Amino acid sequence: MKLAALLFAATLVVSFCAITALLFYLHADPSTTELDADLSVVRSQITSAEAEAAKYRGGLLRSMIGLRLEVLRTTENMLEQKKASFVRRVDLTYKVPTTPISASQDRLKQIAEDIAAALAKLEDAEREANQYSGGLIQGLALTTVATHRLTLAQLNLSYLGAKYGFILPQIAPTSGDEKKDEPPGTPVQDRQALE
Repeated sequence: MKLAALLFAATLVVSFCAITALLFYLHADPSTTELDADLSVVRSQITSAEAEAAKYRGGLLRSMIGLRLEVLRTTENMLEQKKASFVRRVDLTYKVPTTPISASQDRLKQIAEDIAAALAKLEDAEREANQYSGGLIQGLALTTVATHRLTLAQLNLSYLGAKYGFILPQIAPTSGDEKKDEPPGTPVQDRQALE
């Protein structure tokens, strides 16, 4: 009789723990629904950027679109990692020197305002680019549009990183970044410059 009572008590404790864990899991932040929604937005941006990149064979615009695609793919990968770790209740660890991105609600609000401002600038730049049908002026206008789209992708990465606590590697300065205090060379006349 005592064994049956102990088994019953153990079953109750295990059931209670399982139900508590399930309730915690269902109400934990961020939700998988929220992650899926953000992933869907990023994936649609990737599809749009890939379609835009297909219009160009090379050059500055194609390179800037490529940069934007890489930022978007990085964002997508980080969201997928976050979702996988959330679903499996795995704590992500990284083997490189990293800095976690986290922000207060005020910082998230500021980034959201920056995104809204960037969207307004992008719309203005697109309107201007649509005024031209070709040539150097349209090329420059399209470069401005690509710059604004890249900025927007980087702001979205920043926002989602702060929202979900992405871990980004620290970038060490390279030797080319050092400021050199060398005096300029000797001034010469135009004809002497090519000699």
